[in-house]
Amino acid sequence: MSRDSSTAKILCSVIAVVIAGAALTRASNANAANFRTYYVTATAACSGPLPAYDGALRRSPLGIRNQGNENVFISCSLPADYVGDMTSGTVQPSFHNFGVIPATVKCTMVAGMREYGFGSVAATTSVAASGDNQISWFSIDKHDIFGSYNFSCILPPNVEINTIIYQNNDADNGL
Repeated sequence: MSRDSSTAKILCSVIAVVIAGAALTRASNANAANFRTYYVTATAACSGPLPAYDGALRRSPLGIRNQGNENVFISCSLPADYVGDMTSGTVQPSFHNFGVIPATVKCTMVAGMREYGFGSVAATTSVAASGDNQISWFSIDKHDIFGSYNFSCILPPNVEINTIIYQNNDADNGL
């Protein structure tokens, strides 16, 4: 076999490997998404912001309930996702009212971080007696890829915050 023939075979093999690698990369990018959704229990993401509130809060595997007689504050911070540009998304905390009268839950979303900017948006929902409801914040700007979603709520007596659904968006399908 001549030297030119051996070189040609090696070159063809290298080209075949490069083409196969490019095809695999292309295939994995074809499966990329423009959002990623998480489901987190409040027990994992929330707590009373001051020790004074902890006495009224009952933590269970499914949520955190105000078992006291007065409104209490609860603060939640969701884990940030740093993949892609993901500077906007949706956050939806869910609530259940164990009481016999309707209750009103008031929350304030604070998204971003001190170094790169942040913003806040208030929201309110009514929760029927023995009922469920949620608050939905859409297109919340994290102001930076390293920003996060954080919110505080006033929980009335007998109201539980449970599942929090949040979604990070990436306009470039990098997820």
